Amino acid sequence: MTFLAWQQAGKGLTAAQRSVRERFQEGGSGEETLLVLLILAAAVSFAFFLNRVLQRKRTRRRRALSPQQLFENLLGKLNLTEAQRKLLSATARDLGLKDPAMILLSPTLFDRHAQQWQNRRGPSGGRTQERHHQEIIAQARRSLFPRG
Repeated sequence: MTFLAWQQAGKGLTAAQRSVRERFQEGGSGEETLLVLLILAAAVSFAFFLNRVLQRKRTRRRRALSPQQLFENLLGKLNLTEAQRKLLSATARDLGLKDPAMILLSPTLFDRHAQQWQNRRGPSGGRTQERHHQEIIAQARRSLFPRG
């Protein structure tokens, strides 16, 4: 680069950038140059680390808002038995519900989805297993909607 091109390139620089350029042109001591480079490396490393931490927090928040996770969390907080939670999870999964928590909103929605699930399954597991599932669903309904 010619001296004239070097001068022209320097016209658009900020005062801090000109100061750094002049420092390197004048050739300060090796220790000073090393110190400046270490500070710059530390600043870049810190910025990278901070960015990673913030990305992880955002990712965790997004995951926590997943409809399936919300449903699972709700089932865990509603004092249902493990069998009831498993059967309700299977119902939502088998029906392919995008927002499974909606079956917990009202007795009507609960009954409609429970009936759809039982109709889809049919008597594949035998009468005893079907009655057992119906009883677990009925217990879950009574637990979730004691007045309905």
